[in-house]
Amino acid sequence: MLPTYTAIGGAHTCGYPPITQAQLLRTVAYKALRAHSAVRRLQNSCLVGAGPTYPACCLPYFVPPSTRFATLEFVSSLRANERLHLFHLARMIRLLQERSVTLVLLNLIPREPSLAGSRGYAATAEKLEAVAADAGVPVLTITYGGNASLWATESTLNQLGHRVVGEAAAKALLQARRAARTRGAARRAGEERWAQGANFECTARRVVAVLPKFARSLPLCSAHRQ
Repeated sequence: MLPTYTAIGGAHTCGYPPITQAQLLRTVAYKALRAHSAVRRLQNSCLVGAGPTYPACCLPYFVPPSTRFATLEFVSSLRANERLHLFHLARMIRLLQERSVTLVLLNLIPREPSLAGSRGYAATAEKLEAVAADAGVPVLTITYGGNASLWATESTLNQLGHRVVGEAAAKALLQARRAARTRGAARRAGEERWAQGANFECTARRVVAVLPKFARSLPLCSAHRQ
């Protein structure tokens, strides 16, 4: 099997006009990893607006066994069912670490809604960072407020933004591999932290409930208990 880079995430990973496939952050990251002979194949495992619960419950569908590197990008898709999604992000990270997959979390933070004192995206990003920190996963953060030149709109990156994020993601993945930061780091503590006693285990009903309507025809692979 060819060593693979798998891009897991939402809108920024999937892309949007006028960004072409060749300009997307996932393509940029793949080309940079391939230039270092780290991978030979790109797996696009994005789904807009779904969050991490579905891919975590359906990991064999989203992440092929040949995966050596993966990026995770979810800030914009955690506004609902947040605790459930955080639990499953922690679960997905643990399962991938058990497979010795090197990971980087991409926190791409849009402009906050124009509400007094609103910091919804930033607050979500902080929780994602906490999940990553529990597992020793490096985090790459790009905010609209601090890097407006990288954004085409308040919520979408421009071509430069995709290039900067993709190149930085590849660099972080290679550094994480060299440092062996993910090896042997699999733990369940992060999952327990977000579950707080609730039963968040994978069920078909739960997976369907968090999917956008347009995605509900996708395979119900929640039977993959891991």
